[in-house]
This record gives sequence, structure tokens and C-alpha cells, in this order.
Amino acid sequence: TDRTKPGNKPLALGYAYDVANADLAPARHWDFGGGVAGAGGYRSTTNDMMKFLDAVLGYRKSSLAPAFALMTATRSPGGMPPATNIALAWNILDQDGREIVWKNGSVGGFRAFIGYDRASGVGVVALANAQTPAGADDIGLNILDPKIAVDLHVPRKHVEVPIDPALLDRYVGRYKYSDTDFATVTREGDRLFW
Repeated sequence: TDRTKPGNKPLALGYAYDVANADLAPARHWDFGGGVAGAGGYRSTTNDMMKFLDAVLGYRKSSLAPAFALMTATRSPGGMPPATNIALAWNILDQDGREIVWKNGSVGGFRAFIGYDRASGVGVVALANAQTPAGADDIGLNILDPKIAVDLHVPRKHVEVPIDPALLDRYVGRYKYSDTDFATVTREGDRLFW
């Protein structure tokens, strides 16, 4: 696994969740180029993310203050649960007279969460070198609002059970999720591929 970045500064080793074994395995760093570099190619530090929170919460003066206000001004229903709205990729939970704003990310062995409650002046950065289903989101959200539960579910190891390979043919095909979103399932021997 490549554990360096430009300037040969060491990077943490990330671990990805292996559903089949209910365990974590070392993961390779994702390196993107071109037009998709922003999709998982951004690297930062806790200190940089805390500087951002200081600025967005008004503890640090920034010429970007008007942009911070605009990034959550236009909203649509939706977002990642438990969000009630989404604004420029920022999830917003508006409940009990409070507004929590957050963004998360997940790439090759890592999870990141940044969130804040402007009214209380509290911000959270949670980073994990494990890419798991729940990630650091529930921890960050629980710090911002203790009524939001932390996922304490411990995954079970999946056990493979034998089946008649002829049954697999029933699942081969093309599945439509929406007008533009399809998944194709194929069979090779006694295995299905998606």
C-alpha cells in the first residue's frame, strides 16, 4: 500500500470493512486525476478542518463569510438520514428549533465527518481510518445532538451456505432503479456478479 503523498509525508493506513468476514482489511489509498480528482482525491488535516469550522462559525474572520451563508441558503428536501434538507451537498437536520449542518465522505479505508450547529457555536470533526457502514457520522451527529443515537451494532460474520447453482439463474438479469439507473447481474459458474 502506498503510504506517501507529494513531499513524502506519511499517511495513515486505512482499513475497509469486509462484509463477508465482518472484519477490517488494509485498503489502498485512492488516487484520482483529471475531472474526478474532487471525488475522493482531496486530502486534509484535522487542523485544516477545524480552521474551516472556526471560519464558518464566526470565530475566525474570513472574507468567505458571505459564501458560507450561501452554501446552505438554497435547500431541497432530502439529504442523508437523518437530514431533512440538502443544500450544495451539505446535509441539514432542522428539528426542535435547532439546525445541524454536516458533510461526510468515505474513500479507500477512511471516513470523515464535519458538522456544526451555528446557533450553539459548536462544530465537530470526526475522522476514522476505517471505512465502515456507519462511519464517524453517528458519533459526530451525537456530539451535536445527544438525541441522535450512536450505532452500537456489532456486525456478525456472514457464513456461506451451499445452494443449488441452478437457483442462481433466477437472479440473472437487468434491474431498473430509475429511468437512468440500472444494475446488471450475471452468472459465472456458481457465482453472481453485479
